[in-house]
Amino acid sequence: MKKYFIISIIALVSILNFSYSQSEKNGTTSANFLKLGAGSRVAAMGSSGVAIANGADAIYWNPSLLGLQNSGELLLSYNKWIAETHNSFIGFTSTNNFGTFGFGLLAFTSGEMKRTEAIPGINAPYTEDGTFWNIDGALYVSYGVDVYKNTCFGLSLKGIYQNIAEESFFGGAVDVGLSTKFNVNDFGFSIGLAVNNLGPKMKYKNEEVDLPLIINGGAAARFYENKALVSLSGGSIDGNTVIRFGGEFTPIEYVSIRLGYRTGLDDISGDLIGLTAGIGLQYSGLKLDYAYNAYGDLGHVHNISLTVIPSLFNFGDK
Repeated sequence: MKKYFIISIIALVSILNFSYSQSEKNGTTSANFLKLGAGSRVAAMGSSGVAIANGADAIYWNPSLLGLQNSGELLLSYNKWIAETHNSFIGFTSTNNFGTFGFGLLAFTSGEMKRTEAIPGINAPYTEDGTFWNIDGALYVSYGVDVYKNTCFGLSLKGIYQNIAEESFFGGAVDVGLSTKFNVNDFGFSIGLAVNNLGPKMKYKNEEVDLPLIINGGAAARFYENKALVSLSGGSIDGNTVIRFGGEFTPIEYVSIRLGYRTGLDDISGDLIGLTAGIGLQYSGLKLDYAYNAYGDLGHVHNISLTVIPSLFNFGDK
């Protein structure tokens, strides 16, 4: 197993170097809904998910984290985003002797938009002609495996769909990740690296546009008898540096309180930009999570998730 661990590190470092050189060349990108995240727990912690996503949300943030799971789950997440737009994620994972498999669907809708048509004349530059919706989506097939003593490698393949002004376009991409978990005295640490949206350009009518390349690395520490967690991540989104951090405190078994902050929103004005917060409730095999994200003058974003962990999602012992 040790040689596979070394090969995984070399492969990921090579991908990171290649991706970084590519990200510096990026300009306008397509399928920008792929940047919006998945799951309320991570959203409440500043979207610092590359080392802490511990369920089906790992399909989006870092597929290698699937390799640390001991049970499968179903995640349903809904995000009321800016204006009338909506972002949703459905994730399903199942563990067995060979690792953890995941399937996910990320969907984005623009809300109802007015269709306009240009007409000649100075006093009437356009006319309204009904309404339409823009719908985007990505279908994930993921796999994560423990290659060497809680050090895991993961991969996601995804098909991408965009519907713009009633025209449909398709693409594909790969996410790759590496993570490890270990203990030092009374502290538990996790480290994660991930590259998201590696793939060819999306082809539109008369042009080809890059996918939003995301390179992310981070670490997290758990302490105070596993009741407290802090996380920090940083990286590049389309060549722009982004830093994210968050904290989680679980004073009693059934309640978790979360807080976070993230950079990378310099083009937004207003108060509390980048602040995130939330709460999680859990009982038996059910988890309910809520997240609040501040986007300054653009408004407030609310995210809610439901997680179900029934034993029927597991097909064999891990």
